Amino acid sequence: MKVGKGTLIVEPQAPESTARDAAGPSNRRRATASTRPPAAGDIICSVDYACTHCGVSFETPTPQLFSFNSPQGMCLDCDGLGEQYTFDPELLIPRSELSFKQGCIELVGVWRELGRWRRHIYQGVADTIERLRQLPAGTLLETPWRELPAELRDVWLWGTGAQHITYTWRGGASPLKYGGSSRA
Repeated sequence: MKVGKGTLIVEPQAPESTARDAAGPSNRRRATASTRPPAAGDIICSVDYACTHCGVSFETPTPQLFSFNSPQGMCLDCDGLGEQYTFDPELLIPRSELSFKQGCIELVGVWRELGRWRRHIYQGVADTIERLRQLPAGTLLETPWRELPAELRDVWLWGTGAQHITYTWRGGASPLKYGGSSRA
């Protein structure tokens, strides 16, 4: 491993040459990993935490990598909780003929029953997306769910990603601005 600078190539012997090579040293030139590329049938070993076939490398194992409650070892899909929380859009929206304001998303409810702050947040998202995509006012809130394009449905279901949304709250002496990314 030292001579090969962390890489070792093992060349398996063919069965017919085993007896001949056992009798004495071979006249074959001894090669290191740096002087010849591996041939078919060679076994490549490495001190690096890497797959020699596909080239994928890994971090040096630490105890934290095996701990579910450590950020280093937690599953990226479930955040180390062992369960994934998701939803089926078809079950979330049982009546696709309704618009957002009419309560197509059953968990959110009907617009007139929402509190002022929640209506303000949903209106802020709708206004921003409509302005950025040059849509007519009311498209996101008043179009029946089944008639909304998939990209606009995704705004309500999964959020806007990194798109910055700014809300202006006019409830006192001066308007207050709030903002952030709208994530699902």
